[in-house]
Order: sequence, then C-alpha cells, then structure tokens
Amino acid sequence: MELDENNQNNNAEVEISFFTRLKEDKYSVPRGTFIVLSEITRAGLSELLNQLLDLESHVIFDFLVDGIFLRGSLADYLISCGKTSESILKVEYILAIGKPNTILIDENNDWIRRVINGLNTDYPVVITSSYDGIVRFYKSNNFNLLNTKNKNLKLDIKDQENCPIMEFDTKDTCGHCTTVLSMATYPSNDSDYSKLWFSTMDGGIIGIDYLLGSDHEKNDFKVRFYQPEACNGPIEALSPITSEGSLVVCGSQSGDMHLLSSTDLTHKNSEQIDTYLQLEELFELKVHKSSISEIVSVGDYVISSSLDGTLKIVQIPRGVIISGWDTKASVTSLSIKNNHSCDIICTSHDDGKVRIWDLRAGATSQLDINNSSNKSMASIDNNTRLIQRSAINAHRRLISQLKWNPLSDYMLGSVSHDFNLKILDIRSPLVPLQSVDTNEKLLTLSWSDSKTIYTGGSSGKLLMHSFYTI
Repeated sequence: MELDENNQNNNAEVEISFFTRLKEDKYSVPRGTFIVLSEITRAGLSELLNQLLDLESHVIFDFLVDGIFLRGSLADYLISCGKTSESILKVEYILAIGKPNTILIDENNDWIRRVINGLNTDYPVVITSSYDGIVRFYKSNNFNLLNTKNKNLKLDIKDQENCPIMEFDTKDTCGHCTTVLSMATYPSNDSDYSKLWFSTMDGGIIGIDYLLGSDHEKNDFKVRFYQPEACNGPIEALSPITSEGSLVVCGSQSGDMHLLSSTDLTHKNSEQIDTYLQLEELFELKVHKSSISEIVSVGDYVISSSLDGTLKIVQIPRGVIISGWDTKASVTSLSIKNNHSCDIICTSHDDGKVRIWDLRAGATSQLDINNSSNKSMASIDNNTRLIQRSAINAHRRLISQLKWNPLSDYMLGSVSHDFNLKILDIRSPLVPLQSVDTNEKLLTLSWSDSKTIYTGGSSGKLLMHSFYTI
C-alpha cells in the first residue's frame, strides 16, 4: 500500500511492517509490508493505521522504530541512524496518551512535602505530609470526580467531600511541630493494619500502624515507634527493607546511613499506647559526602543517591558498601523499574535532566539483583558498572522527585521547581509524552495506578492528574 502524504511523487519510498503489543484483537493489523513515502510523519502513519484497522472511531497512535519514539518523519529517522530507505523498518504502534485532566483534591495550610499511596487495598488511601507537621489520610475512592472532564476547572475551588478522613499531628508525639520529610508504607503483620514510617526535620523517625474502615468510626492509628534522634539532623530519605518488614533504613543530611530494627507487637485493643518503643540501631555507615536524597530497597540491598552526585549499593544487614558510581551531577531523586530487579536505574538532577542508566556486571552481561532467596542472583562487586543509556531534558529547573510508573516498563513521572509535572518514557529521550503546568513549585508525586498521579508542592494543594489514551 502506498500513501502519498504530501502529493510529491518524487519523495523516496520506504518499506515498513507494523506490529504491536496491544492485546485487543481490534488493534491487530494485517501481516505484510507497506510502501510509504519517507517524508511521512506519525500523523500520516496514524491515519494509515486507522484505515487498515477500520476502527469505529478515530484513534491516535504513537510509533516506535528500533525502540525509539518517532518524533519527526521516517526520513529524519533514517538520516539520524545512518540507514537507507532500502531497509525494511519494523514500526511498533501504541495508543497515544492524551493531556491529563487535573482536579484539586484538598488545600493544606502549608507546603506539601510528600505524597504517597497507602497499602490498604479495600479502601485506597492517599497520604500527604506537610511542613506544618501534619500527616493527612485521604480515601481516594471518596473523591468527587464529576468535574474531571471540565477543561476550564478552577483549581482554587474544591469539593468539601474530599477532605482528609484522618490526621496525625507530630506535636502529639514529638512535643513540638516538626516537618515530615519522607514517608514509606509497609504491610503490618496484623492483617487489618498497614504500617507507615516517616522521618522528620529534627532527625526523628516515627512508625505508626493505621486502619481505614468503611466509615469514620473504624478509622484508627497507633504510634508504635518513636526515635527522637535517629540521625543527627534532617532525614531526607527513608525506606523499609522489602525482604524484612521489621527493618528500616534512613539517610541523613550528612551522608550517613542508619539501619534500624523494630519489634512487631500484636494489637490488643484500639487504645493508643502511651509509651513508644525505641528502634534498635544495627549499624551506622558513612556512605556519601553530602545529603542522601533517596533510598530504594531491592531485596537484601539498598541503592542510595546523594547531592554529592554519587549512587551507592549497600548490602543489608551487613552494612557493607558493595559498589558506587559518580554521576557527575547532583542527584535529587532515584527510581528503579521495580523492587525485584534494578537493571535500569533512573536519576533526576538539579540541572533539570533525567538520566537513564544500565546496571551491568563484568564486560557485557546485564545485572539482575533479585531477592536473596533467588539462587540465580548475579553477584555485585567492584567490577559492576553503571552505563548511561540516555539523558532527557525534562525540566528547566531542579527536579524534586522522579517516580517510575509501577505498571509500566517504560513510563516515568517527574515534578520540578519549574511548576511542571512531566510524563516521560525512556524510549523517548528527546520529548516528554505529556506535561502539566500547575502554577506552583512542585515537590512530590505518587502514582496511584498506571494512569493517575497525585502531586503536591508550595501552594499546599493536593492535585490529582488522570490521563487517558486518545
């Protein structure tokens, strides 16, 4: 089949074949190759594909050639890759992502420092922490979303039904107001409760168990652990150890890493205990020269990033630095594809760039770090290499946080001091998939599912962004 996009018969022709990983039969294109003009762009390819599929309504597609998003014409791609039009190009097509719809969920009195999603699956919960020292719990299935399709929605108006269902004030535990800098959730041994760890500006760590029920009377939380001086100074990074729920690791502003152990208790009643248990410190280790910005748990290892520009892998619970690398730029955030392997690492930086790294062992083999129970786990040593795959010019200013979409092998979300939320794809190193200008300095984001992101920042507004294929 020949498609003359610009009615210029003297353009070079290219032979292409389509394929897709989409599961629905209606997106299966007939096998074979097609002849198109080299000047065709993704708009022309999308039109051709709609003709071939004979869909009831028009669908916009995105295209990848050799695993890279097509952002110009096929001729541009051939020139950039040094290929000729004699080659048969295998073109993968996927559903394009539309502009996210943004609504205001709530507005706090102070900056929102962190947003995370809870683990209570019966009643999905979004948790925020603010500079006013208050941790707020929201049931996301309570949100009034009637206006999500309204493109003219004013973000200074919110629905009163979206108020937090439960609040925890650090003053009740610490005796004074302190900013909550980092948060992480973990399932509790008690099946009804989930555990929330958070760290504070004054170096403290608090562990609470929370319960959310079908009505307000069943909502409950209990302070289980309080370590007032776990670190000397603010704790910017904190993570439970995925292979052992009773361990939590945190990173200080001075670059020290601390591994702390807790003893789980059984809840006897709903009364809040008066005496908080202390955490036992298993080790303190100097890992970085400057503030630790992020810690990610991967089996019996943790990966840490720092404003000193380095990444380090530490084995838990031995407290041994296995390997480390210099990224040559201050690292503000770190994310991996999943918590069972870290063959691909993404980092964000103060120059507004997102860098994609391959973790490799030896000369060429791909490194896969799995849980220690997996006997096929590759060994990590001083020969382990970190190889930069690409760099994405995602933002104009410092990137506050970067998070991998938990249900995607390729998609990321990032927020920045330039007011923007960006939806990125590691296969599109030149152009973000989508962008949202929130008109505030953004500090944090969290994916609740594959198509929904929550953000918070300097305005104190908790925003929900939902995007769909078009």
